[in-house]
Amino acid sequence: MTEKQNKNRRQLPSEELEEQGKSVLRHALAADRDNIKVYESLQNLNEVIGTEYGDRVLYELIQNAHDAHGPSDNGRIAIKLVVQSETKGVLYIANGGNGFRREDVEAIKNLAISAKEVGEGIGNKGLGFRSIEALTDDVRIYSQRSTKQANRFDGYCFRFAKIEEIEEIFCSFGIDKATCQEVAKTIPRYLVPRPLEQQPDEVVSYARRGYATVIVAPLNTAEAVELASSQIEALVDPDAPLLLFLDRIAEVRIDVERPGEQPYQRRLQRRQTDMGDIPNLDGSKIYEVRVGKGRKFLVVRREIDKKQILKA
Repeated sequence: MTEKQNKNRRQLPSEELEEQGKSVLRHALAADRDNIKVYESLQNLNEVIGTEYGDRVLYELIQNAHDAHGPSDNGRIAIKLVVQSETKGVLYIANGGNGFRREDVEAIKNLAISAKEVGEGIGNKGLGFRSIEALTDDVRIYSQRSTKQANRFDGYCFRFAKIEEIEEIFCSFGIDKATCQEVAKTIPRYLVPRPLEQQPDEVVSYARRGYATVIVAPLNTAEAVELASSQIEALVDPDAPLLLFLDRIAEVRIDVERPGEQPYQRRLQRRQTDMGDIPNLDGSKIYEVRVGKGRKFLVVRREIDKKQILKA
């Protein structure tokens, strides 16, 4: 391939992720030389957020899955918990919306930066995803680039670097090992995405079923298994219908597998009927929302001017 062809060639997601990670680490070395502590601050803040949001990990991930769909979609979300033992399991959260874009990757890497405008979805500050730290330190993301009915995910597929990997990259820059080890301790792992080339069968099955993204959270402690289990139980609480305000989602599929037990399956469905505007109240609509069997709610929704919200 000539130099011109190489420049014109579209960069693969995996190559882009590798390049982004190295660029951040070069910047981190320069910051360390100048005694700038920004990366240490980010590291500390990341740990705080993981703790603060830990009691609502699944809700945060479901919220993100909702926002991955378009406003008029009848979207779908799949949640699966596979418990292998008291201290080991895997949690999968998939959605059928849009796959990850470059700006979505940036939103996950960088705290308080979101690819969503205010009012575009439920969340817009990009903080909730970090709650995954309450479950795992090895989250994995697989996403489609464009087509959905595929045999594998072909878009941004990545995890985040471990401290030893960050050290290795630093050392590849010709830095002495002691400095590599010292600076690596200050780097938030989320700033250094690592491409995932291998896709396990369970992950590929979501691509074949037309899902756009699946997040995989390996659970490696009894606390993580218990937290995931309790939050899934809360999702099916009839007194707090999960889908009541998730207007882009028509179905949430929940599956739980445990050793020696029959698989648990639950389907939560949502149907919405537009009942018209409210007279003399601009931007307001009334909907009849059906969630589950025989459960109907009257929902009133009003759009508030974004400038007023930001000013407040």
